[in-house]
Amino acid sequence: MICKGGALVFGVDKPHVITALLPNAKHFKHMGKDLVAIKHSMDATKVLRNIGLKAPHPMHHDGFTFTGRYTPMAHQYETAEFLTLHRKAFVLNDMGTGKTGAALWALDYLMARGHIKRVLVICPLSVTKVWQDEAFTVIPHRSVGTMTGKREKRIDVLESRADICIINFDGVTSLYDAKTKKSPLDNHFDLIIVDEASTYRNAQTQRYKALQHINTPDMRLWLMTGTPTPNAPTDAWALIRLVAPNRVPASFKLFQETVMRQQGPYKWVPRPNAQAVVRKLMQPAVRFEKADCLDLPSITYNNRSCLLSAEQTKMFDTMRKRMKHEGEDGETITAANAAVKIIKLQQICCGVVKDDTEQPIYLDAKPRLEALKELIEEAPDKVIVYVPFLFSMELLQAEISKYATCAVVNGKVPNAERAEIFTAFQNTSEPRVLIAHPAVAAHGLTLTAASTIVWYAPIYSSEQYEQANARIDRKGQKNAMSVYHLAAHAFEWAIYDVLRNKTSMQSTLLTLYRQLCG
Repeated sequence: MICKGGALVFGVDKPHVITALLPNAKHFKHMGKDLVAIKHSMDATKVLRNIGLKAPHPMHHDGFTFTGRYTPMAHQYETAEFLTLHRKAFVLNDMGTGKTGAALWALDYLMARGHIKRVLVICPLSVTKVWQDEAFTVIPHRSVGTMTGKREKRIDVLESRADICIINFDGVTSLYDAKTKKSPLDNHFDLIIVDEASTYRNAQTQRYKALQHINTPDMRLWLMTGTPTPNAPTDAWALIRLVAPNRVPASFKLFQETVMRQQGPYKWVPRPNAQAVVRKLMQPAVRFEKADCLDLPSITYNNRSCLLSAEQTKMFDTMRKRMKHEGEDGETITAANAAVKIIKLQQICCGVVKDDTEQPIYLDAKPRLEALKELIEEAPDKVIVYVPFLFSMELLQAEISKYATCAVVNGKVPNAERAEIFTAFQNTSEPRVLIAHPAVAAHGLTLTAASTIVWYAPIYSSEQYEQANARIDRKGQKNAMSVYHLAAHAFEWAIYDVLRNKTSMQSTLLTLYRQLCG
């Protein structure tokens, strides 16, 4: 095969096979050999690949530039190529493999070549800023609008004609009128990208019906998730219906009987071939595991934003006003008492505040807990969640145990029991999630059964932060690793920056205190 003048030229034994599939293909002979020339396009590339010919993707030969701060990694190139060739498809790449960037380069190519005009990105609320920041980094020449907040604001962004509109799951649902079967999102977009698509695994929800409504037959749709079947093989049925409805029975019950068998009146278990069946049906799909991505850095650091609930916001503002009054009263603020006040604000952000008698006051922390749940469910294997507050650890244990096995280690847990928990986490299938105080897990331990760490809140020691992260970055680690920082307020991000950059925590706390009192 050669590329010349915008055409592909193949030497083939049966040229009629290609000319039958591609009427514009030209058969000719050269020096006694049968050759076929085909205009190099995405459609031609797809057809040629389907019949086993290694046709290159045109994005590497038609002058397209991969923009942005970073050069795509090999698996990102392949993912972007795949997406441009399929109108509806799955991206099943592991968390932390850069699928967001790959999707952005792919949509940029489709826009540049006139195949699409506007894109709707649907994702968890905590990930909207991730998409916004990534778009600025990868394709800064494209305009982006975030459709969050009040309905009027979302409609304004929709009407702004931004190239890419980012909206959270519930935002799509709230715009959909089930009675009239209409949505303001109708007829505005050529491509829908759904991040963390496994949230659509229940076809009976209003969330699913709202997406199904805007997912018209001629719409491009890319469903992205590293965990398509987090609970059972039947989770795939609703997702497949969005991408390739003809691949699965119209009845969930029939699909369930295909991949599961019943044990007793209420219990179903997967059939031995269930995962193979699901993989075959979830097509077209691209899948890269972290272990496959040899060009990934060994460890990546990621930020994940969340909101404060109304109850948290009210208490946060009250605390800030108290801090301001204390400053106005002439009280000398040192780094030590600034830290005390900031830690109180941190506790508010985490959802549990200690009162004057050291007893917990539990606040509505649903946004932060939901963001944590998304990260845990997205992770390909075990997860360590670092939490600096004991009462917050108890809250997390109660919440996480609703959807995953978990254990807690902190200073209150006896050494012998801690050792048993660490051993079970490292060497057995359960617990899947380890909720740990960073001081307890900062040195000496090997916890390579996990490749994902989530910091539920920042701490104040760079050395302890580094050591806690090092628990997964040790001999025996087989996967690329991800560290996620969770935060709801700018002061939390500032503390994370100190931890990463090893700058002065003392001066930072005083600066933050003054900013928070301002």
